[in-house]
Amino acid sequence: MALGFGCLIRGRTLGAFVVTSLFSTVVQAADFTVSEGVTDTVAKTLTAGETGLIEQGGVLSVTAPANSAAITTNADGVRVTNNGTITTVGGGRVGIFGSGGGASNVQFVNNGTIRTDATSGYGMGSLGERATIINNGTVTTSGATAYAIYSNGANSTLVNNGTLTTSGNSSYGLYSVQGNSTLVNSGTITTSGDDAYGMGSNNSSSTLSNSGTITTSGVRSRGMYADGNGVTAVNSGTITTSGSDGEGMRTDGQNSTFVNSGTITSTNADGIRSTGSGNTLTVSDAGTVTVSGTGRTGIRSTGANGTINVSGTVIATGAATQAILGSGNQTLNIKPGATIVGTINLGAGTNAVNIDTSAGARSSTLSISNAGTVNTSASGDGLVLQSGSTVAIVDTTGLAANRAALGTTAASIHQAVSQQLARANTPQSVVVAASELEPGMLYVPQMPFVWGQVFGGYKKRGDDGANLGYRSRIGGAIGGYEKPIGDHSIGLFGGASVAGMKTDAASVESDSNGFFVGGYGEYVVGDWAIDGAVVVGYQRHQDERLVVDNLIGEETAQSDYNSVYISPSLAVIRSIDIGGGIELRPSAEINYTYGYYGEYTETGTTSSNLRVKGHGVDVINGRLQLAARQALEDGRGEMELRGGMKYSYFGRDSVDVGLSNGPVLQYQGTGDTSSYGGYVGANMRYDVDRRMTVVADMELGLATGDEQSASGYLGLEYRF
Repeated sequence: MALGFGCLIRGRTLGAFVVTSLFSTVVQAADFTVSEGVTDTVAKTLTAGETGLIEQGGVLSVTAPANSAAITTNADGVRVTNNGTITTVGGGRVGIFGSGGGASNVQFVNNGTIRTDATSGYGMGSLGERATIINNGTVTTSGATAYAIYSNGANSTLVNNGTLTTSGNSSYGLYSVQGNSTLVNSGTITTSGDDAYGMGSNNSSSTLSNSGTITTSGVRSRGMYADGNGVTAVNSGTITTSGSDGEGMRTDGQNSTFVNSGTITSTNADGIRSTGSGNTLTVSDAGTVTVSGTGRTGIRSTGANGTINVSGTVIATGAATQAILGSGNQTLNIKPGATIVGTINLGAGTNAVNIDTSAGARSSTLSISNAGTVNTSASGDGLVLQSGSTVAIVDTTGLAANRAALGTTAASIHQAVSQQLARANTPQSVVVAASELEPGMLYVPQMPFVWGQVFGGYKKRGDDGANLGYRSRIGGAIGGYEKPIGDHSIGLFGGASVAGMKTDAASVESDSNGFFVGGYGEYVVGDWAIDGAVVVGYQRHQDERLVVDNLIGEETAQSDYNSVYISPSLAVIRSIDIGGGIELRPSAEINYTYGYYGEYTETGTTSSNLRVKGHGVDVINGRLQLAARQALEDGRGEMELRGGMKYSYFGRDSVDVGLSNGPVLQYQGTGDTSSYGGYVGANMRYDVDRRMTVVADMELGLATGDEQSASGYLGLEYRF
């Protein structure tokens, strides 16, 4: 039993002493009410089934005799509600007290204020079974062993939704001696004495839950503590401890489960500690453990056959601090999203490390002492590399995003070309008739022209396989020359593009820029047109990958490399004139892109730089579309609305990769090999004069993989 709980066992003796005193004192019995504006100085005793009420604005202030309580019962089913103020003065005084084993099924509720100022002066307490004690107001104690809320009966429920403040040694906020008890804090608990825990349980099969705030400052003053077996303790709130050996969470029992999904900050103490066997300690996704002080540990498991699960953050700073320390057959499970800063030493015994690289695994490098068996394919399909005692978990989002970005870049260029070819194939009126087919009509496509566009796009994708969700952007400029040949046309184009990508977790960032050239043409037969284009391009890439090295902290791996690509496209379009100046244009389009990325080796980290071999990727994009076009009323342009379905297929994605100082392995990328969805868009062309046309286009899309996209084009055409 840990130091500090020994004094609580004396609570039974103290309770018996209080009982004796209470029954030797003249008190007021039967139901009672202290009304608003009334100050009552007479202690109360309630028998079976009776109730006591202090109204808001009412005061019960008891100053004599010593070792008694303001309100006492040793009977079943008593109900006490305080909406006003209870104060006691003198040794051993209690605000509301179930004084013996007969005080079963009692319910004490404080919505007001309770203050005690003496040694062993509880705010509210009971020795009977199945007690329910709830604080929604304020309880303040200032003596040694003066617990704010206390129970020595099995199956009790202690709840704090308000404020508990204790200032004496061994004065706990919430404390239960017997088993199968439930302790809940959603409010604020503050203790300032030595051995003064925020929440404590001294027997088996109890449950502790904190979603509020616990602050302790004394020596050995733990935030949440359990000394029994089979205890479950969960922190989803905030625990702050500053006294020596005042752990945020601690269990000295066996077969217990302690989970932190909130925040633990411990100065001069461990964050989470277990000394018993068979215990499970977990820091979940949103959980954070931060410790400082010489020789302190984020998670310490020294009992046999312990299990440590980390998917959150564990940070240990200061001389000789450790993130994780164990002994006696420990199993360490590192889950996706884990961030560990500080040494890891599992100690003597038969140990195992299981690394799960399912979706959400950020890049980290772990040096683990006494790791035992390291399983690097726990349940995930991400990339894990091992070189000696160093294990690197690689965020593969950058590798996967390269493939998608290449397809997006090529598709954006093809779409810009398609918009140039998507003109009406019927004569259009112009302000000044020239080369007229009939009065007021000009066959615009017969005139050679140059054109230029600026384009931009945005795409968001969710987690996919071992890849994190990311957001990408693209922009660029494209210009070309087009020559009509009868009903047909051919053209040349060139331009430059810029693109960027950043993961939602800000763990990978990629920027690229490049240039491209190509040619296109359209062949028209009646109402049918066949469009084709070929793009050849070059890109330069600069990537950054955030790596958490448990021995170093955060580092940034940087890379600089080149890629080239070629992308042909083909589209079939039919024009259907339905009258009223409206034209329907159903179409099918497909483009294929092959890219090759050059070999590179990252720089910037101590032991996490990757060596990536040159590799190729394939992307196929397809669209089925229906567009409706109508000429503007003044005849100087046209407007188009469109919608359709889109499909993308991602082909080759295997890559040979390894640590710069280790062997290379072939990694087969994960995640969806395809995506599909729909889109809507609009296009407008307006003839400024007979030679110049303004073109504007906008498109929005949704696709599988939680993909959202938007793109736009703005351009000019000038005819000779």
